[in-house]
Amino acid sequence: MAKFKGRQFRVSVRTSTGPDVYAVIGGIRTESVTINSETVDVTDKDGSGWRELLEGAGITSMSIKGSGVVSDNVVFTDHIMVAKMANTHKTIKLESGLGDVFTGVFAIPSVERAGEYNKEETFSISLESAGVVTYTAAA
Repeated sequence: MAKFKGRQFRVSVRTSTGPDVYAVIGGIRTESVTINSETVDVTDKDGSGWRELLEGAGITSMSIKGSGVVSDNVVFTDHIMVAKMANTHKTIKLESGLGDVFTGVFAIPSVERAGEYNKEETFSISLESAGVVTYTAAA
């Protein structure tokens, strides 16, 4: 069974349209994604005593987190930081080493930057889906 390198798991931001152009967020070292779905409990007294969940109901969301080293990368400063400060959304693409792709519009609820004496300046970022996220399975 094939294994995949963590560096093949990439988060990119759309930098221009017509055609869409995406660029990897500069300096990023680690990324993770969580897909959440709320459930709707429809259990009632007529049931079997087991919880019953309504199929297809609830809200689905995606959260992406990343961290890395702050660099002079234009993508981070001109697209992520500018969008955060303006409180605007960005189109984000997440690609796995397998070739799966998730694309959608995301809010940037938090960007954290830190630095210690005699060490690199680092950042962490969180992204929350702000609409439908499309999934394209690896071919």
